[in-house]
Amino acid sequence: MRFHILGLPHTVSSKLFNACAYTQKVVKFGKMMTQRGHEVIHYGHEDSDLICSEHVSVITNKDFEISYGTHDWRKNFFKFDLNHHAYQVFFRNTIQEIAKRKQKNDFLLPFWGSGVRPICDAHPDMIVVEPGIGYGSGHWAQWKVFESYAIYHAYCGLESVASCKQNSYEVVIPNYFDLEDFEFNDKKEDYFLYLGRVFNGKGVDIAIQACERAGVKLKIAGQKDDNYSLPDSVEYVGYADANKRKELMKKAKGSIIASQYLEPFGGVQIENLLCGTPTITTDWGCFAENNLHGITGFRCRTMGDYVNAIKKIHTINPKDCREWGENFSLENVAPMYEKFFTDIHNVFNGDGWYEQTPEIFLQANKKQYPKKINSKSKKTEKTKKILFFVENAWCFGKIHNELIKILYPEIHCDILDWTKSYSYEAIEYLLQKYDYIISTPHGAFVLNNSYAVPLNKIGVIAHSNQDIKNICDEKNLGPDYFNLFKSYGAISPIVRTFSIAHKVKRIPKIVEVGCFKNIQNLNKSKEIKKIGYIGSTKRHLDNKTGFDLKRSNLVSLIAEKTNLQLVTFEDLPFLCAEQMYSKFDVLMFSSVTEGLPTVAIEALCAGIPVIGTETGIFAEIARNGCGIILPFDQNEYVEQGTKILIELKNNPLKYQEMVTNCIKQSEKYDWTNKKESWIDFINSLYE
Repeated sequence: MRFHILGLPHTVSSKLFNACAYTQKVVKFGKMMTQRGHEVIHYGHEDSDLICSEHVSVITNKDFEISYGTHDWRKNFFKFDLNHHAYQVFFRNTIQEIAKRKQKNDFLLPFWGSGVRPICDAHPDMIVVEPGIGYGSGHWAQWKVFESYAIYHAYCGLESVASCKQNSYEVVIPNYFDLEDFEFNDKKEDYFLYLGRVFNGKGVDIAIQACERAGVKLKIAGQKDDNYSLPDSVEYVGYADANKRKELMKKAKGSIIASQYLEPFGGVQIENLLCGTPTITTDWGCFAENNLHGITGFRCRTMGDYVNAIKKIHTINPKDCREWGENFSLENVAPMYEKFFTDIHNVFNGDGWYEQTPEIFLQANKKQYPKKINSKSKKTEKTKKILFFVENAWCFGKIHNELIKILYPEIHCDILDWTKSYSYEAIEYLLQKYDYIISTPHGAFVLNNSYAVPLNKIGVIAHSNQDIKNICDEKNLGPDYFNLFKSYGAISPIVRTFSIAHKVKRIPKIVEVGCFKNIQNLNKSKEIKKIGYIGSTKRHLDNKTGFDLKRSNLVSLIAEKTNLQLVTFEDLPFLCAEQMYSKFDVLMFSSVTEGLPTVAIEALCAGIPVIGTETGIFAEIARNGCGIILPFDQNEYVEQGTKILIELKNNPLKYQEMVTNCIKQSEKYDWTNKKESWIDFINSLYE
């Protein structure tokens, strides 16, 4: 997706301007969406410092000087007016620069709301989304994102209780935070903290009185009007930059945020939680959603409540605060935005409200609650422990190392490398340590034949047709051998079909392989220059037929005929995947049989089109516009593969269309959308 994000005309899009929540939204949104492979174009001050695809300077320090002179926003509140010179220059230049860059279905995001509306009105052909409404008036865009249900419900008004007029495209997505900006600390010093604009509307007077009555020290940090006086009982540290802010929050016993209005979000509350610092807040606005009473702090209504909360702050576990705060990380909030932007695109390009979206989107709003809450409703269950008996190298190593990460903490898993030899004592110990072992049919045979591991302690997953042929034909154990395992699975429907055709009566469960986001959208190429081939280039002969199952020589022939560079990877550690998928523009494979293949899934997630034979799930990948199927016949494979690559080489737009399709489909193959099949298989071992 492409986003045009507007900075604020009176600030600089930089972490230095951390006193402005709207400016920080711009900065964090740039990082959040750029790192997920989206194109983000930022328009703002020449000194802006943020992660984005392109920064466009539309206002200068000279313009600031004309409008604001020597005004010190660190000591006083920000000054801004739509009639200021800075605003007028910002409007004029941004309108012009957007016109040079905008494309169909681009999003235009005014984080400052109606404060930059003239720019949005100048581009009615763009999709304008108010991306984080925390302001009490001036809402106008068709597509709206509210920071909390508190402000959303206030916007809807009481009349919405008695009428059915809610809009599915006015949504709630919380503010988001960069975990790198906060440091967890559970070793607290002897003071409480007030951090924010110093005026009674934010409840600074309540914080002062409550701390005086409780007999505790209070530190105050933030912008303060010169006429606002503070008592000698508090320590005023002035404006706090990013580092000072972090130090103050992580060391405080608790933080008091007693806003006297319906706080739309109160980002400082989440920032404190991320430092492991409990929060004491009012009992309205966003705090009713974000401050879990008795878990992350306390919500108060009277002075007596505030004093008691201060005295009971030691009962709050800093780890619970951090755990809840992480729900608002860039990583956790980004999918909520992606879901909403996808829903909007579907109005223009799909079936709108009726469009079937990936199941992963259903999890976008899911929150992780502290264990203190979970323990009240869930009985303590014994942790499941699984040992994978596989080769700890590509691609088994990659799949199972990623499974270890995605299944934790629900299931604890480890890998035992089958390329090594072990003593009987070691295997016996492992059988006591782990509940079950998961391997391939061949791996299970080795465990049983070489180490006397009972077959009912093993769950078997067939990763290819060869796994089934190896047991039934080559080892002559027959199809009934699969009935002896504790559970039986297959890596894809085509492997399951082969199992049935091979007269295995036991129907395997389907377990699906995914891909982590660390390789998603790596492809930045505009045209095809390099072909990638991943895997051994040696001949892999079928024991009975003598056929070469991989046929890498066919890809080499195509590279020669198309004058494209062939980049091969074999015996490469799977930890190098990110580097590998950035080295070529199209992936080819020529296998006679595959279970998936894994490399096709990973290439798709990296934004790389795939060309290969109709094995495993590749037909599904090709059907979604991410790849092209070639015939199995060697001569036809080379002939058609050469023709297709030359066409793509000469037609960059067609190639880019395939790249775009890959990026769209990548979410479908994310591990978070695939792990349930593995959990289901593992649970079947315990039945």
